[in-house]
Amino acid sequence: MGNNIFRLLILAVSIIIYFMRFDYGVYILALLLVGLIFSYTDVIFDGFSRFTNNKVNNLVKNLTLCAFSIAACFLPELSVFLPMLGICSVLMEIRLSLVFELGALLFNFVLHISPESALTLLLFFVASMGARFFEGNEIANESLKKQRDYSREYEMLLEEKNNALKKQQDDMVYTATLKERNRIAREIHDNVGHMLTRSILQLGAIKVINQDEAINEHLDGLADTLNQAMTNIRSSVHDLHDESINLETAVKEMTDKIEGFEVRFDYDMSENIPRDLKYAFIAIIKEGINNTLKHSNGDTIKISIIEQPGFYQLTFSDNGSDVDINYSSGIGLSNINDRVKQMRGNLRITTDNGFSIMVTVMKNN
Repeated sequence: MGNNIFRLLILAVSIIIYFMRFDYGVYILALLLVGLIFSYTDVIFDGFSRFTNNKVNNLVKNLTLCAFSIAACFLPELSVFLPMLGICSVLMEIRLSLVFELGALLFNFVLHISPESALTLLLFFVASMGARFFEGNEIANESLKKQRDYSREYEMLLEEKNNALKKQQDDMVYTATLKERNRIAREIHDNVGHMLTRSILQLGAIKVINQDEAINEHLDGLADTLNQAMTNIRSSVHDLHDESINLETAVKEMTDKIEGFEVRFDYDMSENIPRDLKYAFIAIIKEGINNTLKHSNGDTIKISIIEQPGFYQLTFSDNGSDVDINYSSGIGLSNINDRVKQMRGNLRITTDNGFSIMVTVMKNN
């Protein structure tokens, strides 16, 4: 923007000097038009650069500016516009033309000593230095913009890596929590559960051999308490075990054992997944794998488990081409249908392009 204003200012001063030195007339106006056109030589050549290679383009630029400078030695009217051509030479980084332009101005100054020719010579230095200043300033601004863009890109990349690291840490903590829950459930089952079972058996034996009717009531109360404790422990162990099941890990463990098929698994679920949904999806995927291994002639299995704002979706498919039309009526798939009905979900089974199962379960059913 500053460079354009500076060029317009130099052009306005050049036109003023032009009419100060020369009278009005058709010839004068024609040379004025020529000077105005060549004042923006760099802009004109930018338009033609797409049609020529760099070497030819640079050669023509040099010849054009040098030819204009030589013509200005014979036509003083053109010398007034040499400051504008100086700007063009600086912007196009052509030094040879600057020498020719300066020589033409000195020639006109010696040949036609006048305040206007001196002012034109001074204007040439102002225009050249100003163009160099604005060009350097523009390059610095472009460099700052690129540096700013690189900084933003680096910040975004760093933020993305930090988010990935946080997610990895959260996954590690979540996995460790599930393992610890599973360990606690196993400890309770193996130690406290077995001790309670043994106590209940011992109490039953005592009740059989007991002959004192006075303590039978107390023994019955103790048996009820132990049985209730055993029921509560079993319920707690089951809850801990159910919470310790990771749906993604369970599916990967199943697919890692598959041979002869390429498995593509997409998973996008939150950590808080309903227990029944986890068991149902694991059973459905297991049944789908069994059916594919038994009946499909394909080589690829695709599994997708996605959580949407309003529903959960499971998709299982293979790329088999020889699918029996009665395939969807098997007992295993009937079990899948029963599981989906229990969750009040929707089931779609197709055999058009390989075997495919799609299960959709709405949230808050």
